[in-house]
Amino acid sequence: MIRKAKVNDLEKIVDLELKIFNESLGVSFLLNELKNKDSSNILVYELENTIIGYLSYRFNENKAELLNFLIDSKYQTKGYGTKFFNFFIEDLKKREINSLILEVRSKNLKAISFYKNYNYKLINTFKNHYKDDDALVLLINIKDD
Repeated sequence: MIRKAKVNDLEKIVDLELKIFNESLGVSFLLNELKNKDSSNILVYELENTIIGYLSYRFNENKAELLNFLIDSKYQTKGYGTKFFNFFIEDLKKREINSLILEVRSKNLKAISFYKNYNYKLINTFKNHYKDDDALVLLINIKDD
């Protein structure tokens, strides 16, 4: 089940971030995002009462920015990420969002390959954005042509 995150989900989200990314946005940041319902949203993917993934994004007018998206490693490559991201894209369409910006590490080939399914355009590269990597800024067109 994909649903909006609740305050009591935040510790699990942080645990997942640390497991997958080796860093976290932190509970206080996520709590602020959760409270700011007019311009941000956090979704979780729950399977058998266990959160296996989460996605956070901000939106303004007809644009959105993906902050984080992850699926627990033991559930990756099983279609959960695609199902979750497709749900997210449909949510953006309902909000009349036309474009999505996201940032990905240049060394994260798995994620880059995943986003190819959504016909991204590389719009910028931030050299040394992370301690050990560059950041690629991708644009995904949401609006149906």
